[in-house]
Amino acid sequence: MIDPAEATATKAPIENASDLGHALLGQIDIVGIIFSGIVIFMAVLLWRRQRDKEGDYKEFDLTDTIMEGGRVSRQALFEYGAFIATTFVLIHQEFKNVITDWYVAAYGGFWIIKGLARVWRGAPTEPEKEEKP
Repeated sequence: MIDPAEATATKAPIENASDLGHALLGQIDIVGIIFSGIVIFMAVLLWRRQRDKEGDYKEFDLTDTIMEGGRVSRQALFEYGAFIATTFVLIHQEFKNVITDWYVAAYGGFWIIKGLARVWRGAPTEPEKEEKP
């Protein structure tokens, strides 16, 4: 049973900047900061490669990941969305400290099975190279 005196007790207010600094630092998760930095770095890297039309990456185009035959592929778009969603769930579970081996096995299994099914069907695993004039 909860003691009413405990339920109404509050923490002491922050009295100086040092206490405020310690309170804020206690809320920072270094893994989250590192992960966010990696995500931002990768996004900037992809953005720069996408915009490079004259250098070493002039053939790089992110739209190729969702296009088939010059049109948006529903299947590719769905797979891309599913990949982002399952990756988000896996990362969210890790940050909440509730991830289990089953989450990791399911995550890996989804994408390994997809690749194996593609090989079994005889579908190409790599896009065909188009001849450019």
